[in-house]
Amino acid sequence: MAADGAGENGVYTKYLLQAMTLPGLSIEQVFKQVRYGVVAETEGKQTPWESSSLLGDFAFMPAPAAVVPAGVPPYPSSAPTRRRCCGV
Repeated sequence: MAADGAGENGVYTKYLLQAMTLPGLSIEQVFKQVRYGVVAETEGKQTPWESSSLLGDFAFMPAPAAVVPAGVPPYPSSAPTRRRCCGV
């Protein structure tokens, strides 16, 4: 059973709304922040779980461009691919 909390939102929603506004956190990091807050506030009575089949990176609030490291594009690549056909 989810804890409703004392505020406008339930405990989970309160921490989700907070974590979603932190720039540069991946979706996985957002859920970890939420889990930590919920477990701490409910004194271990509630532990949020999530399941994911995401293949790429996602952030609600991307980091400023100067902070984002250059690197390999996310999988699957968003770059168009050229297919070779018929020996061409």
